[in-house]
Amino acid sequence: MVGHSYTIIIDVHAKGLTEPVSTLYDSAAQLCCVYTPVVESLNLPKLGHVMLKGLSSDLVRANLVCLHVKLSDANEFLPVTCAVCNNLNAPMLLGTDVVDRLCLNK
Repeated sequence: MVGHSYTIIIDVHAKGLTEPVSTLYDSAAQLCCVYTPVVESLNLPKLGHVMLKGLSSDLVRANLVCLHVKLSDANEFLPVTCAVCNNLNAPMLLGTDVVDRLCLNK
């Protein structure tokens, strides 16, 4: 079977940041992740931590925070629980559940 993949980038606004964040829509993500430099200036309170496992067998510990985000044409920010990751290939990863909520918030 031959398939095609494509990348979907969604710009979201995060409360406390002046510039939009280019997020990668990851339909397989079970938890949203944000790259540490994106949010470190916000000094968000830690909700706890989680152990993440990606493509390798290594477990990575990440802090959990609540980030309030919205699409550019939305009025309200929605709370999103995110793992803060030091080693991420995108500024932020959003799963299907969060993308659906953001799209309904227009």
